Amino acid sequence: SVSDNASNGGVWPVRGGLGQVVGPVRFRQLRVRANESCQVPRRAMQLFRACVADFSDNNYDVATFGKIFTRGFTFTPINALEMETNLVFTARLAGKFARYPPSGFLVDVGSNRSRSTDPTAIAQEYAATVNTLEKNNWIDERTSVVIIEYNTWFASDASLHATTLMFEQRLSGSFEPSFREAVVPYVVLTQSMDTRVFNVLTG
Repeated sequence: SVSDNASNGGVWPVRGGLGQVVGPVRFRQLRVRANESCQVPRRAMQLFRACVADFSDNNYDVATFGKIFTRGFTFTPINALEMETNLVFTARLAGKFARYPPSGFLVDVGSNRSRSTDPTAIAQEYAATVNTLEKNNWIDERTSVVIIEYNTWFASDASLHATTLMFEQRLSGSFEPSFREAVVPYVVLTQSMDTRVFNVLTG
């Protein structure tokens, strides 16, 4: 049952019970440094706190910001094979304005839900996390993109859906949303991973 899965692997019901979210929902933000390639004119400093440019490898930032957000995560290859296959580039996520590396500030929602089978507790954890981010200005003018990622198992067609939502911030301050979903059939998954591990994940 869904309740058994929630207590034995952390699985959420989704889409009217047809799918189950496996693992936490991950929020990932990539930021840029202020005043890196431009400066705010003195006359405009009362209107604009900082000058920011589009995201690039030369100006993205992982330094601690705000009162509660610690240093961001930087992805680096761990062995020669990853270096040779240029995994840092191939793992990038292509947006409308830039290609984003698998780095940034990570916030997982639902990582503690295995402690409870109550859907209300799950919703409360999500609301509390989002509320904390909003109150502490997690998103500001230095935010280039917010990426929301989660995986959903659909037993109806035995497939795993990897969903990615992207919200890229324009220099004007508006956000450009995009959506993508990769579907991996069960047979492909079992060819590339230990089926015992997969069965534990999907219940």
